[in-house]
Amino acid sequence: MLLEPWVMNNPSCPEDHHELESLDAVLITHGHEDHLGDAVELAQKHRPQQVVGSFEVCQWLAGKGVENT
Repeated sequence: MLLEPWVMNNPSCPEDHHELESLDAVLITHGHEDHLGDAVELAQKHRPQQVVGSFEVCQWLAGKGVENT
């Protein structure tokens, strides 16, 4: 599970955590870039079982091709 999926381009995230092996769920509290970050790319790559966020965030993600919002 990943909370606030800003991983790959986050200067505070350790380099060895930039690549994920798998991802079952993504939780997003709101649509600011430092919380939403890599959500689209990670969700399209790993196809998590569930992506959870506010209605507006999930609508935006679905519009970008993210499934299971």
